[in-house]
Amino acid sequence: MEKNLERLERSQVRVNFQLTPEEVNECLERTARELASTVQIPGFRPGRAPSKVVEAKLGKQTLRSEALQSLLPQLLGEVLTEDNISFLGYPRYDYNAEELDWGKSFSFNVTMDVSPEVKLATYKGVEVQKKLQPVTDEMVQKVIQQYLERYSELVPSEKTKVENGDFAVIDLEGKIGDEVVPGSTAEGYTIELGSGYLEEKLESGIVGMEVGEKKVISIDYPEDHPNKDIAGKTIDFSVTLTAIQEREYPDLDDEFAQDVSGYESLDEWKAQIRQRLEEQADARAENKVLEELVTKVVEESETELPPFTLESYKESAEQRMRLTLAYQGISWDEYKKALADEGKDSQEVITSIAEKEMKEELVLQKIAEEENLQPSSEEIEARVKELKSSRPKEDEESLQSLASYQLRLEKARQFIRENAVVEEIQENEQEDGSEENEHLDSNGGGTD
Repeated sequence: MEKNLERLERSQVRVNFQLTPEEVNECLERTARELASTVQIPGFRPGRAPSKVVEAKLGKQTLRSEALQSLLPQLLGEVLTEDNISFLGYPRYDYNAEELDWGKSFSFNVTMDVSPEVKLATYKGVEVQKKLQPVTDEMVQKVIQQYLERYSELVPSEKTKVENGDFAVIDLEGKIGDEVVPGSTAEGYTIELGSGYLEEKLESGIVGMEVGEKKVISIDYPEDHPNKDIAGKTIDFSVTLTAIQEREYPDLDDEFAQDVSGYESLDEWKAQIRQRLEEQADARAENKVLEELVTKVVEESETELPPFTLESYKESAEQRMRLTLAYQGISWDEYKKALADEGKDSQEVITSIAEKEMKEELVLQKIAEEENLQPSSEEIEARVKELKSSRPKEDEESLQSLASYQLRLEKARQFIRENAVVEEIQENEQEDGSEENEHLDSNGGGTD
């Protein structure tokens, strides 16, 4: 057998294999013997039927297919071992199965991505600012207000005319001509005006109504309305204002604080809220720092992006994007149209995302290799348990490999962070709403 290895652009290699007629015969003969032990051929004991009889029984195409399934990966594996090649993704085979026949030579090519060279930028001592958002009294009060809203009650109002922000109790019925529109009727329905739950024209028409008043509010729907049942039609909504309600809040005192938080006093509760908000602000700032550090190192590093592997990243990026859009109630066609309106192409966006993700992983892998960042067996075991919930059908070996890979990337990110020079900056809001920065300190190795 002859083989020729050719290195291509973008971190790919192509291997050409040339098999002699004798090697082809040996391969077909071996495959026929293996198949003979699995089928029953009249007149022959299991595994003893001649190769030509087996071929006649199963068909030439079956024999070729079985032979190729074992031959191609076997020969490729030998080359990978001999030449110490580490490939990415799945190799692409190029051959004509009809040429694999008794007494004839056979050739095929294998093209594959290989691990590209990564020229790392400086990843130790990278400088970045950590911008800390101050927690204000207004932010603490906003959290408290959410609790007050949760424990408040709607009670009858003495007002006779409803205004924006009030809770209107209405009876509602929509008709197209004399036909009631399904889903448009409600009785004793309470709606906070200004909340955006009702259509704008309907909501604005209710504002200013008197208790007991009844009116008809008509809405014309455009021809291109997504609901075909009402597109191009007019719905007449009969609205009766039956009552007005207002929100009654509990007293904001120590007793309320004890009931909702378990703290002894209102002041203790406020202090706990402030501490939690500060921790959340610090976590957001820390996440931003890590993101900026990794982005900076990745952008300044150099590497090729092998095309076959990049395609798999693009497929994954598109799947995630489609799923995210579906959760938001947006179709893929709607998304592509919105991009087109901005002069963008969906595939260009996906390619950009895939290229960024792939380059980041290649750079982080290289850092993990350079610094010998390896997860412990305990860390791998814990991650495998997490992965099993979302990948219940994957085998243990695959999960361990994925867990180890993920953990190495995480350790590389953390290594960059731990060796960064981080300057903490306190962002203070001025009275005019602008921001000024107050430098606290600047230290190497990460300021926490």
